[in-house]
Amino acid sequence: MRILVAPWGWPKNYGKSKYRIGEKLIPSKTSTGALKKYFKPDHTFVIVQDSLAVYYPETFEAENYLKLSQSLRNFLINDYFSNEEFLPDFSPKVDKILIAPNVGSFTNRDKNKPAKLTIKGKMSDYYYWALYNLSRLIIDKSIQTDELTLILDTTHGQNFMLYLTFSALYNIAAILSLKFTNKIKLEIYNADPYLEEATYLEINLVRELYPKFQMTLKFSPHGFLPLKVNKSTVSQEELKKLSKEIQSSFRTNEKLYKETFLPFLGAFTQGIVHGVMHFFPPDTDDLEDTICEFYNKKIQLIPQGENHSMVVSRRLYFTEFFEALIYVRNLRTVMESIGIRKKEEVSLAEIRQWAEELYEEFPVVHARTLYELDDLKRKIIPQKVISEFNEWKSYGKCVAGINIHKRNFFAHAGFSENSIEVKKLDNDFQIRFCKHAMSIILNYLKETVSKS
Repeated sequence: MRILVAPWGWPKNYGKSKYRIGEKLIPSKTSTGALKKYFKPDHTFVIVQDSLAVYYPETFEAENYLKLSQSLRNFLINDYFSNEEFLPDFSPKVDKILIAPNVGSFTNRDKNKPAKLTIKGKMSDYYYWALYNLSRLIIDKSIQTDELTLILDTTHGQNFMLYLTFSALYNIAAILSLKFTNKIKLEIYNADPYLEEATYLEINLVRELYPKFQMTLKFSPHGFLPLKVNKSTVSQEELKKLSKEIQSSFRTNEKLYKETFLPFLGAFTQGIVHGVMHFFPPDTDDLEDTICEFYNKKIQLIPQGENHSMVVSRRLYFTEFFEALIYVRNLRTVMESIGIRKKEEVSLAEIRQWAEELYEEFPVVHARTLYELDDLKRKIIPQKVISEFNEWKSYGKCVAGINIHKRNFFAHAGFSENSIEVKKLDNDFQIRFCKHAMSIILNYLKETVSKS
């Protein structure tokens, strides 16, 4: 599968040219159009920013932000994206126009449609927005394929859009690499600067990457507030009111964050396979959607005294907790696609299978987990006492007040003394965490992905 992603600016400014890619010359007003003709991707996602509303002042009449975005999207599709000169073979069924958040002051100097637009908010929202939307589109569409190439066109769009879009794509691709081992590629293209007199513009392959997941995730261990109030956009009274609303709406998920999300991430990054399954998270799509709906509903559209002049005030902004939630959701989706499910009693055969699947590209974690797994079966469960394991049996002591040595727990891939119980299962064995050690294990796993 091929997916083309392209951040754009104001398409009216794009002049007609010929783009050369490979041995082909392709007439187009955008490098994206040329790439689309050349590669024939399964999906094309173009990202534009809501600040383009200044060029279509009719959007200022919208009663809320979502309707403004939809009005802008319809205008861009009708005037540009359905035009073969800009984007050939555009199909709303497989291609998407995404309206991303921007900040700043913008002016339309067209004498027929003069307009002013000021957008207040946090520029960082663009990254969180892109990570959320592109995760849904890319992971959900590609999860059943055998291989994936992501094509990023960096020719158009503002500089920060390009970097943040790349960051989001790389992070998404890195998680998908857990399934598509050496079969997921990120290609980055950029065309020569536009010159009206140029015979053609070369589309250059800037980089070809095979993203790999980094086992260095770090998130705040305190609370769970995926949104915060932007103090610069509200009064003190609004600050208190909105803060209370956020607290009452999302603080109830704090336990899920601390006792499921963080230990799940910690277990995965440390190669504790039975921990991954024990703390396997529930589906969080609805929670993500609720957060985004809450964020959008709190955006204010404030008409100004002048004709066609408006302020868009983003009173809230996304936090790293939202990013953590997306990471968890993406990891869960990929793991579920290969067959991993929540399970508190896990066979050694399952642990071996998922260790082979998840850690093929992480030789240290892979070798340690398999070695400790074999050691557990070979030494800790000697054949002469197999009959003793027809019922759950502690490895070490599984009693209230028990202690687990932190270094031993991680060094032995979560199979250390006092941490597990064992039971015979046909020709295999099952293990589970010792219930008296759960609070210690949970804290150890959380600490590995927590900021100090």
